[in-house]
Amino acid sequence: MLSVVSKSMNQVGVTLSSLKKAEPDGVRALAIQFEQLKKKLSEEGLFQERFKQAIPQFAKRIGVVTSRSGAVIQDIITTVSRRFPGVEIVFISYQGSRRRGSRGDCP
Repeated sequence: MLSVVSKSMNQVGVTLSSLKKAEPDGVRALAIQFEQLKKKLSEEGLFQERFKQAIPQFAKRIGVVTSRSGAVIQDIITTVSRRFPGVEIVFISYQGSRRRGSRGDCP
């Protein structure tokens, strides 16, 4: 956002402008907020090595958002069970304005 003060001198055809205030906007504003948050968390020590955890090679649980009546459910169960045995599949039912979460209890 820019705030500009303009003075016009029409008799000589000159316009003088001076910048009063400039603020970042859009993506740049988000980048600044991100950097500020990162700095704050770093000052609190939350990026220290002792807090870091290894990322597992394979997921233990996979979440799927779909309708309960979707034909794709059986395909997902079959494919995940074949490729990643032992992985828990968590289905979240979402249909229209009715939303209901469930854990693996879809047909």
